[in-house]
Formats: sequence, structure tokens, C-alpha cells
Amino acid sequence: MADLHVNGIRLYYEERGDGNPILGIHGTGSSALMWEEAADELSRLGRVITYDRRGCTRSERPEPYPTTSVAEHTDDAAALLQTIGATPAILIGRSYGGGVAIDLAIRYPDHVQALVLLEAGILALSRGADRWWWEVTERVRAAAARDVERVGETLIRAVLGDAGWEGMSEELKTVRPSSPSATAGTSPRTPPSCPRSTSRPSSWGRPILPPPSAT
Repeated sequence: MADLHVNGIRLYYEERGDGNPILGIHGTGSSALMWEEAADELSRLGRVITYDRRGCTRSERPEPYPTTSVAEHTDDAAALLQTIGATPAILIGRSYGGGVAIDLAIRYPDHVQALVLLEAGILALSRGADRWWWEVTERVRAAAARDVERVGETLIRAVLGDAGWEGMSEELKTVRPSSPSATAGTSPRTPPSCPRSTSRPSSWGRPILPPPSAT
């Protein structure tokens, strides 16, 4: 168990075992604690490194901390691996951490030996996807402001198209959100141990970026 200062932030990390480096990158709203059992098993195969991403649990949370990004967490992970001499590493990324792992492989290829992706949040890596998700989010927010009962229909039409909605059974169409307040413009509860990816919440654990520029 140790702390390391990289990119102007203090990161908490742990190591187990020896040999080929294996880095675990956790998802949104969690920490290195999620790797506890897996890390013990994996330490039989190599040098397992787990850490809390910036702002999460035992790592430092910048003040103020209104936004973050995949790229910021990628730079942290790359600096961590470089500083402790753990490159190239096998990256195991879950959810948002999977997006970080992919971005790290793209931008720091010399730091990566292989990828293991668990429900990876790959949408965060595409500017086209950012633009699309922003538009969907704004449509859903507008629908919630007019009539919360139409939120589900608005989201499904945006994602699956009009044909997708029309092809659903009437029973499914009448399913209502379990938490209307979360879709009506208020922020869903976020675990205090880890901040939202940006100032706007995301129900899929990926950052909702400000409106992309036209370029």
C-alpha cells in the first residue's frame, strides 16, 4: 500500500506478486477495493497493481473538481505505470476503466502489453459518440421537463429509432422510470467516494461532455 504523486495528484495504489505487470483499472463509483479477491489470484501470475483513480476513495480529490475525462485518468494511469517501472503492462479495465485502458493503449502503446476489457465504456473514446449522446441527453431532459411519462419513449426512439419504439409491446411501453426525479433533471445519487465524470451525470457511467464543437 502506497501513495504516489503524478500529474499534480496523489494516487493510492497497491501491489501484489512479482513478474509481468498487471494493472487493474476500476469503473465509475468504485475503487481498487473491487479487485481484492481477483488481485490475490492474479498475483500468482504476475505483479498486480491496483489503484484508486483520482477523486475516488483513498486517492486525492482536487478542489474544486467540477469535471474530469477519460484522457485525464489515462494520463494518471500512464504516469503511475511509468513511475513505478511497470511497463509494458497487461491492463484489466472494467466499465469506465475499460475506456481508460483502451485510450491508454491508443495514446501510450509502449505502456501496454495486452488488454482485458470487462463491459468497457468505449463510447467515451469517440467524438462522434459524444455528439450523439449529448443530443440524446438533451432530448431526454427536454421530454422530462414537458412530461416525465414520455421520458422512456423519447430515449427509446432516440436510440432504436421510431421503428424500435413502434415495434415494442404495449406492456413494455407502459413501463415507467423507477426514479422519476433522476430523469427530470435532478442528479442521481453518486457514491461519495468517487466523483461524477463531469458536472453532468451519466446513467451509463461515461462522461457527458459539453456540446462538441463543429470541428
